[in-house]
Amino acid sequence: MLIYWLLWATKTIIALIFAVVWSVFNRKRSGLLPVAIQEKSSGQILILASVDKEAFDYTVRHKVAAFYSTSRKKIWIKGESSGNFLKLLHILVDCGQDALEFQVSLEKGGVCHTINQNKETGSRIFTED
Repeated sequence: MLIYWLLWATKTIIALIFAVVWSVFNRKRSGLLPVAIQEKSSGQILILASVDKEAFDYTVRHKVAAFYSTSRKKIWIKGESSGNFLKLLHILVDCGQDALEFQVSLEKGGVCHTINQNKETGSRIFTED
């Protein structure tokens, strides 16, 4: 019984912390925050995106990166159609408290829907010259 209570209390405390954090962010960025997506194991930046409260809540709740699509004007769950989900490992806040970094691991393939010469999905959006 104690274990269940501790799990509930931990989830509740985390939810409250994120609600307060989001409240501070929301005042600074009118509801949209920039987020850099970094693959934890390699340190590579994979995506630069935006999150709104719905996408942020989904990410925290499901431990899968979700974003706000500014072109579609709705939540976008990375990997929903391709299976190339980004598993959330950590959320970092910048010192100005107006941007986020999601540290993730790749669940399958890469983040890009392009294919290289070896018929592999691109693991990142940015490439070297």
